[in-house]
Amino acid sequence: MVVGGRPVVTGLAPGLYRFTVEAFDHCYNKDAKALYFRVVDKIAPVMKCDDQLNITLSNSQGRATASNTQPRAITTTATPG
Repeated sequence: MVVGGRPVVTGLAPGLYRFTVEAFDHCYNKDAKALYFRVVDKIAPVMKCDDQLNITLSNSQGRATASNTQPRAITTTATPG
């Protein structure tokens, strides 16, 4: 898709990509250039919980403890690896 004269690509997962541009003239000359770009996810995650779940963030190091509010409570702790 082209928006405002510039190519726009959507739906790419974060990572490094190669974009190849090929150009031709009327004398059948051809040239190609590879352009590399990195897709970075800059959108912070958003917590979505149903009404039966309470989540408490305990510190800035990414530790979260979750417990179910139903009679049989389950407590788990997850630390990013």
